[in-house]
Amino acid sequence: MKFEIILNTNNPEGVWNCLRFSVTALRNKHNVRVFSLDKGVEIEEISDEKYNVKEQQTYLLKTEGRY
Repeated sequence: MKFEIILNTNNPEGVWNCLRFSVTALRNKHNVRVFSLDKGVEIEEISDEKYNVKEQQTYLLKTEGRY
């Protein structure tokens, strides 16, 4: 299955859930592409104790997801 996700928020919980879903799909042999629009392009600046966005982003890139 192919997933194309548009990420247009910089809300830590929303971004974390998007990336977590993407990583899970990739681990289950699905194709995933995440497009950042609007506030979603600020993903590099997100810092939150509860939602580790950077960790999910790293997993996404390591599992050959497109971002």
